[in-house]
Amino acid sequence: MNKYFIIIILIFSSCKKGKDYKKVTISDFSNKRIDTLKPLDNKSYYAYFIKVNGHVNDSVKIQRHGYFDITLTGKIDTILRGDYYGGENVIYLFNPYKASEGKLGI
Repeated sequence: MNKYFIIIILIFSSCKKGKDYKKVTISDFSNKRIDTLKPLDNKSYYAYFIKVNGHVNDSVKIQRHGYFDITLTGKIDTILRGDYYGGENVIYLFNPYKASEGKLGI
């Protein structure tokens, strides 16, 4: 019985419990925000997802340098996705653009 218990403990302790996602709530629209999604070592990827939901009183932009500028307005519930294979960090900029109030979960 003790052997099985030790084996189970070893299996669970060897599993890496890293995070390759972030959750951010934005309610201050006075500044731009830069964020980075970093890949975990020894993990394969095929895409990245940025889920945005909430509401704003005017336009906001989500920008990934060299890839896209997405403008969102009003009530928002969308997922931005793209090809990604883990070789680099995904750096994106949240730009409040014309919005001055609201609440967004990213």
